[in-house]
Amino acid sequence: MGPFATAILVGCLQGMKYLLWLVAVLLVMLVLAQWLRGESAFKLTLLSFMALLALGGGLVSGRAAAALLTRTPRS
Repeated sequence: MGPFATAILVGCLQGMKYLLWLVAVLLVMLVLAQWLRGESAFKLTLLSFMALLALGGGLVSGRAAAALLTRTPRS
């Protein structure tokens, strides 16, 4: 993979990391709002699990971008 393609891929992975973190924060805010409203525990558990998945996806995306940066020789 060329340096331009690598730079584009790293930029996309970094952007996806921040977008997934934003989704996780919004889901946590939704869980808190629904908890205060007294929603069922199943909804809260499902939304909490989805927030954890989004957070994990953001971490994986960031690590993949960092791995690409360290593996790619710079000229």
